[in-house]
Amino acid sequence: MIDEMNDHGFTDTSVIRKVALINDTVWDICSREPWPFLEKKLTLTFDGINTAPTNFPSDFRAAVSLIRTDTGAPLDPERYDVMKRRYGQTLTQSGDPCVYYFLAGKLNVYFLPSAQTTLDLEYLATHPKLVQASLETDLLIPAQHHRAVVLGSLYKLYDMDDDFDIGASFQAQYEDRITKMRNELWTKQYDRPDRIFGIDDFDLQFLS
Repeated sequence: MIDEMNDHGFTDTSVIRKVALINDTVWDICSREPWPFLEKKLTLTFDGINTAPTNFPSDFRAAVSLIRTDTGAPLDPERYDVMKRRYGQTLTQSGDPCVYYFLAGKLNVYFLPSAQTTLDLEYLATHPKLVQASLETDLLIPAQHHRAVVLGSLYKLYDMDDDFDIGASFQAQYEDRITKMRNELWTKQYDRPDRIFGIDDFDLQFLS
């Protein structure tokens, strides 16, 4: 990618600046969608004392689902302010987990799980920071869409040089590539149209 930027005449721009723009572009792309290439899965464990898991992932961005491993029942998400107002006196009460909420960016579970409880967390990860020595495999964006990262970095470089007309052209190409990436990555089958499913089998009575 740095070589491609040099091919566009940015040989006088430092490698540090180019890597910074690559990271900025990667994080911009990743922030736009719950991309499949950011999905991860982890089995959470608990100590029976805290409502937060003992192994919460450091690269966590957002939850996709949280499932009890013993029954397969999903936990429902709720806002902390709702939990505090409605169940503040029992937030640390032990019991079967049925709700999760976030406090200071950390996942907590209600009721307080026992030390034997495990929950399967599917989540979106934050993209790791890239460095000059990073390999192609360190970039989580699929290889066929790496050009989008180059285009996004180039338009910022042109803007830095006050070449706003050229920058606008590359920005338009950048947005077009993201649109094409979105269409490809989200379409996995064409033999059945999308449908709406009822998923209220595990409605929580205490929240009704």
